[in-house]
Amino acid sequence: MRRRSYSYLKLLKIYIHNILENERFYMHTIYTTIGLFLVITSSITIFILITPEAEKMPPDLHKFLEHYENFTIYFFTIEYLLRLWVASDFIDDFKHYLEHKRNYLYAFLHALSKKLKWMLRPTSIIDLLAILPILRPLRVFRFLLILRLLKIIRYTHSLRVILSIFKENSYLYFVSFLIIFTLRRVRN
Repeated sequence: MRRRSYSYLKLLKIYIHNILENERFYMHTIYTTIGLFLVITSSITIFILITPEAEKMPPDLHKFLEHYENFTIYFFTIEYLLRLWVASDFIDDFKHYLEHKRNYLYAFLHALSKKLKWMLRPTSIIDLLAILPILRPLRVFRFLLILRLLKIIRYTHSLRVILSIFKENSYLYFVSFLIIFTLRRVRN
């Protein structure tokens, strides 16, 4: 039973890895499009909330923007933790090193080093800086949230794919728009 649950967990880890990292996986494009949307809209939200005019906006709108900002911080925190989880297989790395060296401390450090190596990548550092305001004492450093704009770097490949799709089908979109516009004019 325990072996089966471990294999299900491993399959889940592979699936999540494909969504987050594998550019050829169909869900990756969908996920990065959602991520790109959240980066852009939450960055706009941050700019709105840190302006002096934010106090003058309606309370409902201000509250909505704050809730949206909290949602995006939690979303990117979960994304960061999932990316850290799928960065390497800690248990397999630990067991593999332990089989050869028979030293628990070094096996642990070896398995941990792969996670730390991932954490020191520039995109991972940007991701971490963008989610630090989730810690209440660091909320005063709201300007860190603006660093979230740098997360666009992570999504540039998907952005290029989306733009190339629009470019390849631009004639089709133009004709469709023209037909809709013409039909609308005829109805009026």
